[in-house]
Amino acid sequence: MPRKKSADTAAEQSARFRAEVDRMVVAGELNPIEADELFDKALSGVARLRQQWFNGEEGSENPS
Repeated sequence: MPRKKSADTAAEQSARFRAEVDRMVVAGELNPIEADELFDKALSGVARLRQQWFNGEEGSENPS
Protein backbone atom coordinates (compact mmCIF):
# COMPACT_ATOMS: atom_id res chain seq x y z
CA MET A 1 0.00 0.00 0.00
CA PRO A 2 1.48 3.38 -0.95
CA ARG A 3 2.49 5.72 1.83
CA LYS A 4 0.31 8.72 2.48
CA LYS A 5 1.88 11.97 1.31
CA SER A 6 2.87 14.30 4.09
CA ALA A 7 1.07 17.61 4.30
CA ASP A 8 4.10 19.21 5.94
CA THR A 9 5.74 22.20 4.33
CA ALA A 10 9.39 22.01 3.34
CA ALA A 11 10.31 24.05 6.42
CA GLU A 12 8.39 21.69 8.72
CA GLN A 13 10.00 18.64 7.11
CA SER A 14 13.43 20.22 7.47
CA ALA A 15 12.85 21.05 11.13
CA ARG A 16 11.62 17.50 11.84
CA PHE A 17 14.66 16.02 10.05
CA ARG A 18 17.06 18.31 11.94
CA ALA A 19 15.44 17.35 15.27
CA GLU A 20 15.84 13.64 14.46
CA VAL A 21 19.50 14.12 13.52
CA ASP A 22 20.11 15.99 16.78
CA ARG A 23 18.37 13.21 18.72
CA MET A 24 20.55 10.57 17.03
CA VAL A 25 23.75 12.51 17.77
CA VAL A 26 22.83 12.90 21.45
CA ALA A 27 21.92 9.19 21.68
CA GLY A 28 25.27 8.24 20.14
CA GLU A 29 23.60 6.64 17.12
CA LEU A 30 25.17 9.07 14.65
CA ASN A 31 28.67 10.47 14.48
CA PRO A 32 28.58 13.54 12.18
CA ILE A 33 32.32 13.42 11.42
CA GLU A 34 32.21 9.74 10.49
CA ALA A 35 29.03 10.29 8.47
CA ASP A 36 30.69 13.14 6.51
CA GLU A 37 33.76 10.99 5.80
CA LEU A 38 31.63 8.08 4.58
CA PHE A 39 29.52 10.39 2.43
CA ASP A 40 32.62 11.95 0.86
CA LYS A 41 34.06 8.50 0.17
CA ALA A 42 30.84 7.32 -1.49
CA LEU A 43 30.48 10.50 -3.50
CA SER A 44 34.07 10.36 -4.74
CA GLY A 45 33.42 6.83 -6.03
CA VAL A 46 30.35 8.01 -7.90
CA ALA A 47 32.23 11.00 -9.30
CA ARG A 48 35.06 8.74 -10.50
CA LEU A 49 32.64 6.35 -12.23
CA ARG A 50 30.78 9.26 -13.80
CA GLN A 51 34.04 10.69 -15.15
CA GLN A 52 34.97 7.29 -16.60
CA TRP A 53 31.58 7.11 -18.27
CA PHE A 54 32.00 10.60 -19.78
CA ASN A 55 35.48 9.68 -21.00
CA GLY A 56 34.11 6.54 -22.64
CA GLU A 57 36.23 4.24 -20.51
CA GLU A 58 34.91 0.75 -19.97
CA GLY A 59 34.44 -0.26 -16.34
CA SER A 60 37.39 -2.57 -15.80
CA GLU A 61 36.51 -2.79 -12.11
CA ASN A 62 33.16 -4.44 -12.78
CA PRO A 63 33.65 -7.13 -15.44
CA SER A 64 30.42 -8.58 -16.78
